[in-house]
Amino acid sequence: MALAQGMRETRVALLRWNREPAEVLRPWFGGAIAFAAGLLGAVLIVAETVQPDLSPFYIPGVAFPAGVGDVAEVILRNGLVLALHAVACVAGSSRTARCRCRRAG
Repeated sequence: MALAQGMRETRVALLRWNREPAEVLRPWFGGAIAFAAGLLGAVLIVAETVQPDLSPFYIPGVAFPAGVGDVAEVILRNGLVLALHAVACVAGSSRTARCRCRRAG
């Protein structure tokens, strides 16, 4: 926020937050509730209009109880996404640490 808005605007926003947290949160909660209601409405519309899938595929946890092997299969199949996420987290945390070191030193 500080880089996008500037230090002065950030300071003003934080002071307003400390002085009146309810005034800051009220519009945010209103938007969040409206968004959640919209998503729930969309799910209800899809659930009412789409025919169920009666294909013979067996889905773990639906057609039969899921086990540790099923969890391992999902993790292996999504390994690339998990690895990319881990790389992004490490890159972000190392950059933050370098910024702190430059300010301190």
